[in-house]
Amino acid sequence: MALAAIIVLWDDWGGYYDGMEPPHRDYRRAGHPGWRASSIAPYARKGYVSHTQYEFGSVLKLVEEVFTIPTLGASGYGYGYTDARSNSLLDGFDFTQIPRKFVTIPAKYPSSTFANEKPSGIPPDNE
Repeated sequence: MALAAIIVLWDDWGGYYDGMEPPHRDYRRAGHPGWRASSIAPYARKGYVSHTQYEFGSVLKLVEEVFTIPTLGASGYGYGYTDARSNSLLDGFDFTQIPRKFVTIPAKYPSSTFANEKPSGIPPDNE
C-alpha cells in the first residue's frame, strides 16, 4: 500500500480565532493545542471533522503510528519533543476504505502563473 498525505496546518498566530486563549503546555507558551488541520489523502475520511485537540507534534505522532516506529520523545533524545504527549491525527484516516481517486480542482489561474510570478516584497501580515 503506497501512502501519501498532505497535512495543511494553521493556528492563526496563536489560536485566538475561537475567542479564547488556548491552553499552553510549557513556560515558552509553545506547544499549544487547538490549531486546525486538513488532511488531503486517498485514505482521509471524507467530510470528517475531529474535535480532538492537536499540536505540531501530532503530525510526527501520526507518522510514528502509521509506520510503527517509536516516538522520538521516548527515544532518549526526546527532551522537548511533543510527539510523545500529542494526540495523533490518525482518527482522520481510514486505511480499510477503498482509496479515493485524486480529483483535480479547477483553478482560476494556471500553475504557471504562480511558478513565474516575481516576489512582491510586501509582508503578508503588515498590521
